[in-house]
Amino acid sequence: LVIHNEQNTGDIIQLCLTDLTGWKVQLANSLLEGLQQVKLYPVDAIILDICFCENEVFLMAKKLRIQPETESIPILLPTMRSTWFDWQLLQQYQVQIVVVNPFDLRQLPVKIAKVLGWNSEQLSVTSNQ
Repeated sequence: LVIHNEQNTGDIIQLCLTDLTGWKVQLANSLLEGLQQVKLYPVDAIILDICFCENEVFLMAKKLRIQPETESIPILLPTMRSTWFDWQLLQQYQVQIVVVNPFDLRQLPVKIAKVLGWNSEQLSVTSNQ
């Protein structure tokens, strides 16, 4: 599930993950919509875009961690920089950072698979593409 409050960027991330990997990717355009979708559809991971303010990201993570059906779903924050994060809160809510620098959408699925412990070698994405 990709949660992003900018429609075009969310669409680009969804298309990238779908086209490059064949993953089934749901898109939510708000945190509230994301909370509703994660209750309706089983997801392997939640990708929260950091266009939301820091407090909204942590509030969302907190809500996900206190609900039994979502408490163990990995939460990922893709970013080009990781300097603004409150690392203590990230650890508390078990949020993992996916640092993509420079932001190369072809490498995003590889980085996500690596953070999730999935076999990224099976992806058709390579750094030479």
